[in-house]
Amino acid sequence: EWEDRAREVVRLLLDGRTADVHALGSATFQSHVPAERVERAWRTRTQHLGPAGQVTVRCQGSPGHVVADVTIAFARDAVDVRIGFEPSGQLSGLRLVPPPFPAAER
Repeated sequence: EWEDRAREVVRLLLDGRTADVHALGSATFQSHVPAERVERAWRTRTQHLGPAGQVTVRCQGSPGHVVADVTIAFARDAVDVRIGFEPSGQLSGLRLVPPPFPAAER
C-alpha cells in the first residue's frame, strides 16, 4: 500500500502535477512547504536529465509515520526522493535528496 502511494506521488511529479502533490500533504506540510517551492525544486533538479525510466521504492515504517525512499532513473542521472507519510496517507514530508559531490570536489 505505501509503495503504491509513493509511486502515485512520483507519477504526479513526473507528469508535472506538483500542485496535486502539494494537495496530498497534511495541513502542517502545506503550511510549511508552499506549492511553488515543490514545483521550483522539482523543475530545477530534473529539467536537464532527460526522460525518466525505472523507479525504485523502499518503504520503512515506524510508529506514527512511513518513509519511502525513491530513486528515479533519468536518462542522464538518478534523482533520490524521500517521501514521508502520516498514518492517514497524507504527505508529511517531501525532500529531493541532494546529489553527491563528484569525487574531484570532495
